[in-house]
Amino acid sequence: MSAAEKKKLQEHVRNNLNKFQVFFYEYGRFHYNFTNIIIHIIFVPIITITFDRIFGLLGEKNNLSFNPFYILYLIVTFLYLYVDIFAGLITAIQYPLIGYLLTFIKFEIFGFSQIQSYLFINIFSWIAQFLGHGLFEKRKPALMENIFLTLNAPCFVNIELFNFLFNYRKKELEEVRVFIVKDIAIYKKMNDNDNINKSQ
Repeated sequence: MSAAEKKKLQEHVRNNLNKFQVFFYEYGRFHYNFTNIIIHIIFVPIITITFDRIFGLLGEKNNLSFNPFYILYLIVTFLYLYVDIFAGLITAIQYPLIGYLLTFIKFEIFGFSQIQSYLFINIFSWIAQFLGHGLFEKRKPALMENIFLTLNAPCFVNIELFNFLFNYRKKELEEVRVFIVKDIAIYKKMNDNDNINKSQ
C-alpha cells in the first residue's frame, strides 16, 4: 500500500505544483531534519569551493590556462537558472568568485600541501553530510537516487537560506513542505514494513 501511496503522491506533486516546487520537493524530502539542513548549509558550500580549488591547483600543475572546474560551473549554471532565476544567478556568481579569491591565499593545514589540505576538508565535509543523513535524517542521500539533485545542492542551500532570512518564495515553499512531510511519512512506513518483513 505504501508504494502505491508514494507513487500517487509523486504524481500529484508533478501534476499540481509548479516547476520550482517539484524540484524543491525532490530535494526537500531528503533534507527535512533541521540538524541535517544546517549540516548541508555549512558543508555544501565547503565541498563546492574545495572541489574548485582542487581542480584549479591540479590545472596549474598541468599548465592549464584555466580552472577545469569552470566547465562544471558552466553546466550547472543552466541547472541553477532552470530551478530558480534569482537564487540560481546568485549561486552561479558566488562560487566561482569565492574560488577565484582563494587563489590569492595559500591554504595549508597540518603540514599538508594545498591540494592535500583542500582534499582533507572536502572528505571531512562529505563524511559530515553522510552522518547528517544517517544520524539525523535517517534517509540515504539524494545522490543515491538523482545526481542532478546533488549538482543543484548549492542552489538549494541558497534557497533555504533566502527563505529563512528573507521569507523568499515563502508561500510556494510552505505549500511544497506539506507534501514533503507526507513523503517522509510514507518513507518511514515503508521502512518499518521492510524491517518487520526482515525480522520474520
